[in-house]
Amino acid sequence: MKQSSASIADIFDKQNGTLSEQTADEILAKDYNITEQPSKKLVQNANRRIAFLHIGKTGGSTISIHLRNGCFKKINMHRLCQFRGSENWITNETIASYRTEEYFHMQYIQPQEKYTTILTTVRNPITRFQSAFAFNHPMNKPIKSKQRPFMLSKQSQTYTCFPSLAHLLKAAMGHAVIEWNEEHQKDQTPKVLQLSTEKRKNFTKTLNAINCTQAAQIAFGLDSTYTTQQNMENNYKGNHPWFNHMTFDYRQYYKSMPPDKELLVMRTEHLHDDWVRVNELLSTDRRQWWNSTDLKNETYREEWPDVPPFKGIKRARDKQEPYRFKTHSKQEREWLCHLLYDEIRIYFMIIMRAVNLDNEDLKEAVYDVQKSCS
Repeated sequence: MKQSSASIADIFDKQNGTLSEQTADEILAKDYNITEQPSKKLVQNANRRIAFLHIGKTGGSTISIHLRNGCFKKINMHRLCQFRGSENWITNETIASYRTEEYFHMQYIQPQEKYTTILTTVRNPITRFQSAFAFNHPMNKPIKSKQRPFMLSKQSQTYTCFPSLAHLLKAAMGHAVIEWNEEHQKDQTPKVLQLSTEKRKNFTKTLNAINCTQAAQIAFGLDSTYTTQQNMENNYKGNHPWFNHMTFDYRQYYKSMPPDKELLVMRTEHLHDDWVRVNELLSTDRRQWWNSTDLKNETYREEWPDVPPFKGIKRARDKQEPYRFKTHSKQEREWLCHLLYDEIRIYFMIIMRAVNLDNEDLKEAVYDVQKSCS
């Protein structure tokens, strides 16, 4: 990634605790080649048809359980939502829940022409990637018996290349060319697979060798020989050998956000507040007073229940070793930000297009990313 023309001290206005608009614009233009504000598509409430696009490791599971029951099932990446009066209808639902028709995860929205509005969640690309790396790491999660042993073995075999994020960064940058072979397995497998069952270990004997350097490049979307279609097909078959939430990233999800679609965006860092703002936006409209010019611009608010506090999402963990999933030097942070350059750029563009977010929200996102990369 290009080096910023401004230091963190310059970026952050100590007097009022916010970014200066000029400085944020400079960073976007010089570092990320974003020189124009993308147009915001605003749709009238009566015409909205909303699809929820669940971007991995951004709080999408939390949002999902606050949509109509049936929108989110762990075994399904795509699901039609329930309709009013159905057996599993959510009580006291918000208008955002009521207006969301379909749920998409780890795939593109199809057919796109069906929907006017995309509801989605985003997160600082740096912390999102770190969370995605940790999510399937054998040292950070229990073995779930309902998952296919072959899938678990394949993922674990890949993770033997990268006991920590530092190993992944070095390999992706070309500073550590690793070939997965019997000697490498002998050295790493006992450490990474210490949670494995004997049955699961036996599966590793039948797996093909892995090029660890190629695996690292795939994780960052740098290997053009590994297509997104292959990524999705492997996920559906349950034998994905790589890192699904890494390879299916903002670059992939953005293909389901064409310019003619309205974007409603919730940030992980402000998830409940943004959820409230989205519901407020959806509950406010302009009346069509065709016979009275005096009242034509009057706004009104539909009567919907107050947005309740979020329910918690419980995720089982056998153990936590955070040091494995963090960067520990300026060099590692620079590598990570360099490798995620396109991700960061698209992240900013998504926030800029969101009709429920403003320039202050964009400034905060710019500062947060710059802080992560310094």
